Amino acid sequence: MPRYVLANSQNGRFHGDTGRLSGADIGSPVDAALALDEAMGRAPRGYGRARIGSGDATFDVYQVDAAPNLRPGASDDECLAHARRHGTHVASLISYLS
Repeated sequence: MPRYVLANSQNGRFHGDTGRLSGADIGSPVDAALALDEAMGRAPRGYGRARIGSGDATFDVYQVDAAPNLRPGASDDECLAHARRHGTHVASLISYLS
């Protein structure tokens, strides 16, 4: 199962890491956003894809296949920096109320 790290596209801050979720079945960037929303107790919303780098996105999604150098309990900033360095920017998502 891939691990996804989401960053807020507008301010570049960490939003969430699916590696911190237990038992979630996550197969896509949209699944990752939905699972993180649910884990954070956010109201349900939908997601659509935006062109990477368009400036219109809500979240940038990085896929990190393995995180051997990321220590357990790493801070949000460390996690995001690791994803940007070692992961792949796989999607940009726009959120909307559903």
